[in-house]
Amino acid sequence: MLNGNLIFDAVSKYKQDHAGDAPSELVQLVPSYLEAIPLPAKGEGPWSYSVDEDGSVYLGYDFGSWSPAIWSTGGQWVVDTK
Repeated sequence: MLNGNLIFDAVSKYKQDHAGDAPSELVQLVPSYLEAIPLPAKGEGPWSYSVDEDGSVYLGYDFGSWSPAIWSTGGQWVVDTK
């Protein structure tokens, strides 16, 4: 399983245990849902993570200044070319 998918699975379990609320930071998943936050398999640096007001969760990583970030709202990875 991809590292990002591991994180989204953990976020989903967290939401089930917290009345549908997502964690505000990935560190809240450790140690109950993940032993540690896995790094992206590719790209530069750690994960970017945010939760919108509507509860949508965004997880991404950057390949560097020359290419787009990769994001997912869960279940599907999308290239953000903006």
